[in-house]
Amino acid sequence: MVPKVVELNSEYATNCKNCNKTCHYPCHVPFFISALTMRGCSCIVNGRCTVCGCSCSEHVNSTYRHDFITETKEQTVEEIFERYNEGKKGIASAENVLKRLEDEYYEIQMDCYEKQEKIKECVNILSSITLNGNSLNDKVNSSNEYLDLLIKKEIEEKKHGYTKRIKGYEKLKQANEIIDYIIKKSPSKKSKEEIKAEFERRMKELE
Repeated sequence: MVPKVVELNSEYATNCKNCNKTCHYPCHVPFFISALTMRGCSCIVNGRCTVCGCSCSEHVNSTYRHDFITETKEQTVEEIFERYNEGKKGIASAENVLKRLEDEYYEIQMDCYEKQEKIKECVNILSSITLNGNSLNDKVNSSNEYLDLLIKKEIEEKKHGYTKRIKGYEKLKQANEIIDYIIKKSPSKKSKEEIKAEFERRMKELE
């Protein structure tokens, strides 16, 4: 549907200059009267248009009306194929974006594992130098033990949003177990890229 201006023959239409639309057609208000006032048009009540809501001063009696007409557009087979191929390029582009996001996600998971290992070491060092020797409880042997401590603390405090944080910790624990298995139980030493590739494969198997 496209907007069109339709010329009228011996007829008039009340058009809104502000909206560029026809509010009343056909309008029987004489043209010479409409030049002075539009209050005589049936769509004008108390100085405002009952169709578009604008003031009567925004309306004029015209020898044309605004309309929407359906246009038929012919396309060649080549044009259709061109549009189809453009659509395929868009899909490919979206797939590339998704692949980059997945790569970033797995990179973040690997980075979280490494940071948790460092935190675990720091927790154990602090525990060993604490005067009473037990303020930080027992020694933390793995990243997941550290996450268990965080989950326990969340359950005890029950601060706003704690259930969502616990779910996040559980997700990290699952990722940690996979990474830990790949690193420590693999028969041969793997590069970071190989660990990431295997981690990605195993995570997808769980989905």
